[in-house]
Amino acid sequence: MSRADSLRRYYAWTVDGSQPLILVRDNQVNNLLKQINHRLRTGLTITDWLVREGFAIRLPYIPHLYPRYLGRSSSREQFDKMTLSPPKPMEGPQPDKDELKRFRERMEDAIAASKAKKKAAAANRAAKQAAQNTAMVKHLKRAQRYLGLRVILANTSKFYL
Repeated sequence: MSRADSLRRYYAWTVDGSQPLILVRDNQVNNLLKQINHRLRTGLTITDWLVREGFAIRLPYIPHLYPRYLGRSSSREQFDKMTLSPPKPMEGPQPDKDELKRFRERMEDAIAASKAKKKAAAANRAAKQAAQNTAMVKHLKRAQRYLGLRVILANTSKFYL
């Protein structure tokens, strides 16, 4: 990836300051999808469903809480290095209760969507692993029967309609 292809990353701290949320602007994601579509001849887009699920969020402009520029990254290593220690939250005047409530809701939705994606990916990996294990056991038993290490029971024949 060249500098033109690298993604500009932003961060926003949660209201309690416990963890930052790393963000990328939607126009960068759209440009990346255009490149992928051109090279692979696909039709990937950001759908309304992805927006509803929290893939894209609109944050209200609250100077103290608005996302700040973190840097550019074009590889996973650069991204990991960059996110190890993002700058601390800004000190300054605190937003009023209504602004804080709106911001907190948006951030909680974004974090929940991120956690849901991670859980879905973990469940998908677990399902694939279980299927691979089942297939491996079937292959092992078949090889054992072939080599005479496993006895074939006489009453285990299968009938099909």
